[in-house]
Amino acid sequence: MRYIEKVRIFLISQERPDMVVFPKAKINIGLRIMEKRPDGYHNIETFFYPVDLADALEFVVRKDNRRSDSLKVTGLMKESDPENNLVMKAVKIMRQSFDFPGIRIHLHKSIPVGAGLGGGSSDAAGMLKALNRYFGFGLNSEELRSFAGLVGSDAPFFIDSTPSFAEGVGNILSEFPLDLSRYRIVILYPGTNISTAEAYAGCVPCPTGLSLRQLLKLPVHEEADPQFTVSSTASRNCPANWKTTGSPQQYLSKTHAGTGLTPPG
Repeated sequence: MRYIEKVRIFLISQERPDMVVFPKAKINIGLRIMEKRPDGYHNIETFFYPVDLADALEFVVRKDNRRSDSLKVTGLMKESDPENNLVMKAVKIMRQSFDFPGIRIHLHKSIPVGAGLGGGSSDAAGMLKALNRYFGFGLNSEELRSFAGLVGSDAPFFIDSTPSFAEGVGNILSEFPLDLSRYRIVILYPGTNISTAEAYAGCVPCPTGLSLRQLLKLPVHEEADPQFTVSSTASRNCPANWKTTGSPQQYLSKTHAGTGLTPPG
């Protein structure tokens, strides 16, 4: 019922949308920055986990056979340049391989922007899947992921939105047996946008120590040790190399609990 109500709210004018999808957000459980690449990006290890927080994305096919597209954005991102939106980038990428009528798009943002939740990439992946389904392009998931990779490094994940271990720049995905169904995930957004480029610029790659795969295989405890602290100074810019007074299990429990790690001081 919640999604049916959204469709009624987000209609473009009085027309019935031809396609409506709800692109989900994701969280990163752990982020290990391995190295900076020659192209300026970073090789990482992280675990993508989908959450129910979602945007609403719909489109109406133009009836005048024109091939021009338009985008209206409402919600948490009302002021934006449509031409720089990843949804429009996804449409342009599809037009390079397929011929289809122009569409009028409406995107309602519920996923905070600049919060590391992947909203823009998810919207783009949602548009790729919606176009493929509505116009019958016949692309399978692997082919859709290839198109999504042209939009952004983490966009391929949102084609299937299944829990995945991510490597490379976030585009090399593999299944990983981590079940968090017994846990409640709470997302706290302080209202601050963080530039991905600026965040990575302040990090120092740390390829040593326990790998994220090793950490994720450890048991998750219900309660975190209250004595858990971070006791590193030189590695403040490198979460993957933070040392703790607790065990790796406590490290994992703290990150899964959603409280995160905060450098002292």
